[in-house]
Amino acid sequence: MPSSQQTPPQLRYADQSLVVPGDLLGTIRQVRPGHGTYVKSNGHVHVSLAGKLQITRVIHDDDEEDDQIMMETDDESNNVKTKTLPKQPLYTCSVQAIPQSTTNPLPAASDMVLKVGQIVVGAVTRITPQMAVVDIVLAQHVGSLNKVRYEGAIRMEDIRSNATEQIVLGECFQPNDVVACRVVTLGDARRYFLSTAETGLGVLRAKTVDGTPLIPVSWKEMECPVTGNREPRKVAKPITLKEGLQQQQT
Repeated sequence: MPSSQQTPPQLRYADQSLVVPGDLLGTIRQVRPGHGTYVKSNGHVHVSLAGKLQITRVIHDDDEEDDQIMMETDDESNNVKTKTLPKQPLYTCSVQAIPQSTTNPLPAASDMVLKVGQIVVGAVTRITPQMAVVDIVLAQHVGSLNKVRYEGAIRMEDIRSNATEQIVLGECFQPNDVVACRVVTLGDARRYFLSTAETGLGVLRAKTVDGTPLIPVSWKEMECPVTGNREPRKVAKPITLKEGLQQQQT
């Protein structure tokens, strides 16, 4: 009978993706940990070095015994525990470190991981009832993040400071809006949590549904220069954003 895992597992990162330490790949039921990865006590496989993810098929011998996976433990003894898994066709995930290049060097892992307090710029990819999801492309003190994909989320409570009225996400952001945010927490395994509560943070650039660039006219509205129609947004004040960046760099 064909195996239920004839195709690579659906991990959080695809084969050949660039990953950094701490990235969650999946579980030990989905994939076997290899070089550059480790397993936590909850069975989650994480990345331990910056590089390129490789997912390869493991061929099992029919007489092979059940597999034993070495796992971290969170207790004070720091003993390493093992967990025996049923024999099954799995894929191995490993990370190949990318050597530094003099022409196009890979940033150090410490620079590739965003930090609390950094200002980032990204594009809104989708709106949910609870948050706006952002694809982060620029980060303060780092620059372009085109080598590694970062995802952030702006939650309802992080959109405005001291809001006196109920906030509607669709009146603050729309898909494809370019936004400036501050990293407030490292969030969960999938994304960073971002804030636009400061005056200088929010929507930097937006367009109408037909692609006409909108012009900011207030802290909560942008206007189409062709039709005069206004659309609600949580608008950033660029001068304030520039001043904030200069203050942090001095």
